[in-house]
This record gives sequence, C-alpha cells and structure tokens, in this order.
Amino acid sequence: MAEQVHVRAAVLACATFTDKFVQQFGDYGVITSRFLMDHTPPGLTCDLDVFNVNLKEYPVSIQDYDGLIITGSPYSVYDQEEWIKVLIDFLKGVRQRHPRVKMIGICFGHQAIATAFGHSVALGEWELYPVPVKVNGLGRRIFGDKSILTFPQLHRDQVWPALPESTATLERYPYCPFQVWGSSELAANQGMILVDDTRYRESDAGRVLHSKIDIFTIQGHPEFTRPMAFELIAFLEGFGYLDADLAKTMRSKQTDDNDSGIVAKVIWNVLLGSRMIPR
Repeated sequence: MAEQVHVRAAVLACATFTDKFVQQFGDYGVITSRFLMDHTPPGLTCDLDVFNVNLKEYPVSIQDYDGLIITGSPYSVYDQEEWIKVLIDFLKGVRQRHPRVKMIGICFGHQAIATAFGHSVALGEWELYPVPVKVNGLGRRIFGDKSILTFPQLHRDQVWPALPESTATLERYPYCPFQVWGSSELAANQGMILVDDTRYRESDAGRVLHSKIDIFTIQGHPEFTRPMAFELIAFLEGFGYLDADLAKTMRSKQTDDNDSGIVAKVIWNVLLGSRMIPR
C-alpha cells in the first residue's frame, strides 16, 4: 500500500464575529479548518494547528510547518490594533527567514499579506454574495481553464493597486513580486500568487504551477456557507452597515452552488508543493 502524504499547517485565526455566530458555526479557525478538512484529497493526511493571533498566539517552530493559513477577520488591516501590527511583522519575518513555508491568505489574510509586502488596502464597495470572478490567463492555469469562478464574498476592503498578471511586466512594479489571477466588477484584485522564480516558467500550469507557488491569496471566503452569510448579513444590517433593501438583495443572491471546492484543491496543492499524492 502506498505511503500517505502528510501536511502540517498553522491556521492563524484573526478574531471572529459575534458570540451567536461562533455558537452556530465556530470561530474563523474552526470554520477554515473544517472547510479544508472537508475537501482533503484522497491519500492526504493533515494536522491543522489553530493559533488565535488576535490574542498574540503564534507557532514557535515555524520551520515545522508546511504552510501558514491566514484567515478572514471582521477587522481591517489598517485598523490601529496592536495585534494586526504584530501579524504584519510576523508575516514579513516568516518570508525573510523561512521562505520554504507557504502562505495562504483568505480575505483579511489576502489583505494582510499584501500589506506585509508594501501594498495598500482601501475601502471599496460591498461584495456580499458569490459574485462572478473573471479569471485571467494566469488564473486559468491555476484553476484549470475556468474563465469564471464564483465563491462567497464578504468584504469592502480591497488591495490597491491592481497587480500585473505576467512576470514580464513586474519591472513596472519594483515593490511587487505578486501576480493577480482574477478580478470582479468591484474588486480589481480577487487574489494573487507569488512564485518561486528560480523554477517558474510562464507555461507552467496545474500541479506543476501549484508546486512552484509560495504564496496564494483569495479575496473571497470559500469557507463560508449560505447560512453563515445570512447570519453575517443580519449582523451588518443590525448595526447599520447595510440598509434593509441592500440586505434583502444580498440575502436573495446567496447560494451554496459555487467553486469553493476548486479553491480548496488549489490550496492543498500549494501546501503540498512538489510532493505528489499517491494515486
């Protein structure tokens, strides 16, 4: 019998919403871990260790992990919270001292990684349902020739400016090692990657490309479900962030028919790196 492949990742949970939400669904660490466990590929075993970074909990031995998964958060990365500043500095340090350790950023995590690399995050328009994300050429090589992806969204903040798709244009962005893989009508950067440029080729695709990605981010929330979205919209409406008409519209557009499973597959492949899952 073939030996299984094992992945160990640290889930950096970045606070959570209300007590009611946690009682129903769990906090960000639980939700993110459950999402990935539910989409674990055959032949893969994993340990997902949760650290509440808003309480300044961090893994001690970074080198023991294949990757870090930075979750969503009700906070903005530009909020003047000490734990957010600590997180940004931590991500910078990991990249400098442990470049082998992969990074996965989800929504707030996407924005935190961008901030750690010197990019701005600013307030935009609400995206509160599974909006169509237009996948560019790079994105099609990541996600398997899909031109449109849908997955849950819950954000106003977004990364600025829009980033290049090809490494050939990176000289125009001297502080930007990233490439963007998709955009929506309201958010020009729906996710990005950083590749190992010593091994990367513009023709790489699928598992070959996944194995060379050091950092993968996504603006959306592939870990969210329709009931979670309903609860979060009710929270935002109750506190006056959404008016009743907009909240009603957002509820009507919720669906569990999305491409979150495809996103989970890419996340696992990035964490696996060059290792192959036994068939």
